[in-house]
Order: sequence, then structure tokens, then C-alpha cells
Amino acid sequence: MMFMLPSFLITFRETFEAALIIGIILAYLSKTGNKKFEKFVFMGVGAGIAISALSAYVFSMLFGEFEGTAEQLFEGTTMFIAAALVTTMVFWMARQRNISEQIKNKVQESLDKKYGIGLLLFAFFAVYREGIEIILFLNATAIGEDGGISLFGAFLGIASSIVLAFMFFKAAMKIDLRKFFLVTGTVLIIISAGLIAHGIHEYQEAGVLNFLKDQAWSTKSLLDDQTDAGKIIRSVVGYNDDPSALEVAGYFGYLAIVAYFWKKYSIGKQ
Repeated sequence: MMFMLPSFLITFRETFEAALIIGIILAYLSKTGNKKFEKFVFMGVGAGIAISALSAYVFSMLFGEFEGTAEQLFEGTTMFIAAALVTTMVFWMARQRNISEQIKNKVQESLDKKYGIGLLLFAFFAVYREGIEIILFLNATAIGEDGGISLFGAFLGIASSIVLAFMFFKAAMKIDLRKFFLVTGTVLIIISAGLIAHGIHEYQEAGVLNFLKDQAWSTKSLLDDQTDAGKIIRSVVGYNDDPSALEVAGYFGYLAIVAYFWKKYSIGKQ
């Protein structure tokens, strides 16, 4: 079950984030007597899902075209970009004090102009942005685990987030959104640290980062990262039984930088 945690978590959080935004838009349209504009929102959602699926297909096709050094550079770059996007997303969500009001204001701007296309584009980018993050993060974690994407975990995450969003909007279920995004964001930050370290590994294998390549330590005798237990920990925290010095520096350096800015901007505090 732990093998699918990264796939589950990223699809669960990202889908819920998109569902939350769409739900707020639809609720506001209903409350203000503008349900006739709902069709534009649904069109935007449909387009976002369709283009995300197309992007996933194109990405998989591109991935298959690389070999050798080019493949290592592509994999490493994918990991770096995925980590950067997710880190940015986590910080952005954690710093929001009233995301509902921000969304309502943007919706009202389109309503004031009778601009249905504006709502369509708003919904489209809300869905497509999360779709791109899911695509990159799922592929990056799959590379890091030396295995395929856990489709079961991904679909379970999507289904769970939709159920949670439905309960939130329709069943008046109370959810502390700040704590929800804080907890899930923290786990994603830890997974991202593993992506940074593995991305460095790929770049060193490709001969791009030719410094601090000496082995920092070896814990293979204690826990081989190719055993079931090792793979579980690797999938969650990026465990490596024989990392290079630069991989260790990248892993803990990333966490230190994130912790610094988290504290500096008092993220997660009321």
C-alpha cells in the first residue's frame, strides 16, 4: 500500500484543490442567481481534463524517445521541474488567508462584464494547472522509484478527493482547509526532497554534475533500497542506501531552504 502513497497523495491533493476552486465558482454562481453561466464552467473543466490527458500522452511519447545520456538528463530535469512546481504550489496554498474571496472576486469580474469565456478560461486553467502538476510529479516519482506509476493509487486519490469535495460542499462537512493543505503539503515537500536528490543522481550519471560524486555513506547492510522495506521508504522519503555527497547536500539543502522560507513568512500560522 505504501508504494502507491506518492501517486495517491499528489492526485488526492491536486484534484481536491481543483474541485475546491470549481465548487466555489459554482456555489457563487448559484448564490448570485447566475446559474446560466455554469455551462461555461463545465466546458472549462472538460477542456482542462481533455488537454491534461493529451499532455500526459505527449509526455509519455517524448519520454520513450530518449536513450542513454539524453534519457538521464530528461529524467533528472523532470524531477527538478516537478519538485519546483509542487514546492511553489505548496507555498502558495499555505499563504492563502481567504482563497474563497479571491475566487469570488475573479468570478464577479467576469459576471460584471457578462464574460462567459472568462469563466471558461478560469475553470480551464484551474483544472489544467493541477493536471500538469500531477503528470510531472507522477512521472518523476515513478522514475525515482525505478518503477511504473501506481495507477491504482492515482485513481484512488482522484476518487477520494471527489468524494471529499462532494461532502464538503453538499453535506456541509467541516474541513480545516489550512491544516489539510499544511499536512499534505509537508508530505509532498519530503517527497520532493527525494526527487531533488534523485535528479542530482541522474545528472551525475549523465556527467553534468562532476563534483561531490564520492559516496557519502552506505547503509546497504542495514537496509537495501531494493528490498521491499527499502522500496517503501524510498517511495516516501527518497531513501538511498549509497548516496553521493552532492545528493545528500541537495536533499538536506532543499529541506533547509524550504524550512527557512516557511519560518520567514510564518507559513501555516494563523
